[in-house]
Amino acid sequence: MDKFHVFPEKAITGTGPISQAFLGLGIRSFQEACRYVHQLPYGYNSDRDDLMILFKEKMGTCTTKHAVIATLAAELGLPITRGVGIYPMTEAIVAGTEKILSEYSLPYVPMIHCFLEYEDYRVDLTEGTRNGKTGR
Repeated sequence: MDKFHVFPEKAITGTGPISQAFLGLGIRSFQEACRYVHQLPYGYNSDRDDLMILFKEKMGTCTTKHAVIATLAAELGLPITRGVGIYPMTEAIVAGTEKILSEYSLPYVPMIHCFLEYEDYRVDLTEGTRNGKTGR
């Protein structure tokens, strides 16, 4: 995965709800918004269908963090979208997985993960935010 610094920089000037939420926090640029979201703690939100839940609960998962930034990008006219992939979760990635795999004779558990896409780059704003994973 790439770092969010590969994204273009743009001032937040939009009137959309996500733009307004960031401006209300004193965040004035797309890069600042990415930094803010990246630094928020990783945690499951009470309502992942509520786009504003990230701001209300000051935490998020790959789903909510990337949805907010992809929406901000759309409000600003930036060509950044949310991507979805599947990875094989094993003990090497998440401690404690081996117990489940052994019990059911599975090689791995298929897991969905969201990220952001821009040109040939893929960015994960949950990387390194104490998300319970020991690797990728």
